[in-house]
Amino acid sequence: MPVTQIVPLVILIIMFIVATKWPVNIGIMGFVAAFFVGFFMLGMTDREILEEFPATIFLTIVGVTFFFSMAQANGTIDVIVRACVKAVGGRMALIPWVFFFIASVLTALGTFSPAAVALLAPAAMLFAAESGISGVVMGALIINGAHAGGFSPISVAGVLVREISEKNNFAITPIPLFLSNYAINLIISIIPSSSWP
Repeated sequence: MPVTQIVPLVILIIMFIVATKWPVNIGIMGFVAAFFVGFFMLGMTDREILEEFPATIFLTIVGVTFFFSMAQANGTIDVIVRACVKAVGGRMALIPWVFFFIASVLTALGTFSPAAVALLAPAAMLFAAESGISGVVMGALIINGAHAGGFSPISVAGVLVREISEKNNFAITPIPLFLSNYAINLIISIIPSSSWP
């Protein structure tokens, strides 16, 4: 591996360690690191460095996350969750699947997967405590659901994969990618369901 690949990798590892140990924003560190590597190692100008910035993806993440955070703040997410829980009646075994479904819809509509989990986790843990459902089960279903919707054609990951594929002249079909990913995460959730506490 050339130095131009080793140094950014080392910097990335250091960034993750620093962000884990101290309350430092990893995105800001990433900007600084990009300018450091681009300017001092690759001899790029500031304009050339900024041209490499994925503005479309950044705006998608910020816009969608902001929209759904507003939906959580004004109570919309809670209304949706309670309506879905009410729809399954008193069948407690279906409640984790309700959260799986809602998480998958949120990410399929464009929410970043960690943001979808963060939006649903408080309500899910409250339902788990009230109904006696295992918090581990509830958490697993939310995470799997968030991953299930992650490759929809309008999601962050879906757009990113499509753009990278197009740049490398590799054709992908968005809908089969989305459906196969959804099916895999659904199977991962179904297989161990008989052993859930």
